[in-house]
Amino acid sequence: FGQASRLTDRIPKQKSGNMAAIVDRSAAADFAMPCTCERCAPQTADLRPPTQDERRRFLEASSGDAGKAAHLLTKTLVWRRDNNIDALTKLARDGPATEEDREELANEAKVDALYPCALLP
Repeated sequence: FGQASRLTDRIPKQKSGNMAAIVDRSAAADFAMPCTCERCAPQTADLRPPTQDERRRFLEASSGDAGKAAHLLTKTLVWRRDNNIDALTKLARDGPATEEDREELANEAKVDALYPCALLP
């Protein structure tokens, strides 16, 4: 028991001001979107606007650096657009809405039957 208490004495205590700073940064998640750097700018056509929650999470993950948050969030939205992630998420949540969706799911079932290990996470 004595050793454990000595170990906990070495752990630095967080100041309550740090949490207030995080809350202040999350409330001010209105940074410029999309990123306008030379790598991102050509790819930003037809991007969906980020949600306020996405802006807050990316700002917190970037330690309050708005430029870095904008760059990372833009790259994420480009990847989601290029890989049709939002449509796939909607399909998984709501089920097939069109005949094309139903055919795609039928094709996936055939592939799963032939190659059960092909779609492992």
